[in-house]
Amino acid sequence: MANALLEGGALAAAPIQRTEKGLRYERFIKAVHEQLAGMDEKSKAKAKKANLDFIKGLSDPRHRADHLSELEKAVQKAVTPSAVHVDSLLSTISIMYANDEYIGERLMPVASVGKRSDKYVVYPKRERFAYPDDEIGARAQSNELDATRSTDNYSVKDYGLMNFLDLETVQNQDAPLNEMVDVVEAVNEGIAFKREKRILAITFASGTFGTNTAVAATNWTLANSGGSIIADVLGAVSALWTGPNPTKKIGYCTLPVWNSNIANNAAVRDLFKYTGEGLATTTQVARFFGLDEILVSRSREDTANVGQAASYARMTTGQVFGIIAAAQRPTTRCLHFGTTFRMNGDPFTTQWPDPKVGKRGGIYGRVAVSEDHKIVAPDAGFMITGI
Repeated sequence: MANALLEGGALAAAPIQRTEKGLRYERFIKAVHEQLAGMDEKSKAKAKKANLDFIKGLSDPRHRADHLSELEKAVQKAVTPSAVHVDSLLSTISIMYANDEYIGERLMPVASVGKRSDKYVVYPKRERFAYPDDEIGARAQSNELDATRSTDNYSVKDYGLMNFLDLETVQNQDAPLNEMVDVVEAVNEGIAFKREKRILAITFASGTFGTNTAVAATNWTLANSGGSIIADVLGAVSALWTGPNPTKKIGYCTLPVWNSNIANNAAVRDLFKYTGEGLATTTQVARFFGLDEILVSRSREDTANVGQAASYARMTTGQVFGIIAAAQRPTTRCLHFGTTFRMNGDPFTTQWPDPKVGKRGGIYGRVAVSEDHKIVAPDAGFMITGI
């Protein structure tokens, strides 16, 4: 495949950042669409029956899942193996949704919580790096450890968007449920888009890292030497604080930084010139620096006001390179950079009919989530500026 000229004037292949969650969602959605479309006449009949039940259930409580006969429940279950009834299908779509161009949730993984706000324990760092003498003399008592605790708290906020499906649009299709899948997907993308902006605003701000930030010794774009990239990144990795819990060391940057400062960096390319062709890849660079992966923020947004001509730009273009320790299984008792605290069971999906709109009425679909993006340990991250 031919290379293309990208931001920053460098030639680089787009980094591959697929996640297992994103791939699993694609397989799930494909299976849902195949089931709703029907691969044979029997399946088509079941899908059509499920669509009719869906409309009846929205307009008349007598037709909701808890009033259906066992036969009708069995028909609805045939829509997809993971759905007991229509509402479960749409909720499952929201919970599984992932856009692999977004890196936010990979930098601040999700921890499910049962309360809208709560406190969690903070263990003093100093007590884990200095201990009293452990030698015990004859008839002597062991020295006692100092153990203190402080607390911090999270407090979730509510976020939500909704979409509308005009039944006149689908009146010839007999497939409102199929259309509702698309409606909910569109809302999920909007929720994920706004979440990405919130997390990028946190993770690309040098003030987020406290004292764990430094200016590059020399600019990384120096044509002959590649600047101080190797010393800067190795120094940042060594400055990370980690604990006993499993974490992944993740480097991240904007696409202009990757293209201009890293992929075509003279010092970095010199490391691989005898073992591989072309520009350095995210996997190669991550492996060299002892990182688990490098994520590149590539997502775009329209920055123009409503009514003006569209103006597309990257969500973030900062000239920085960050490294964080991300928890593999985030809890409130582990040392890692940041967490997205999210209410159990979210995102929450709702749909309801409105017969007053248009000729035939329509269906609203809404997805809402309650979450808080919280820096847990600033010194489990490091940011290099002035690169």
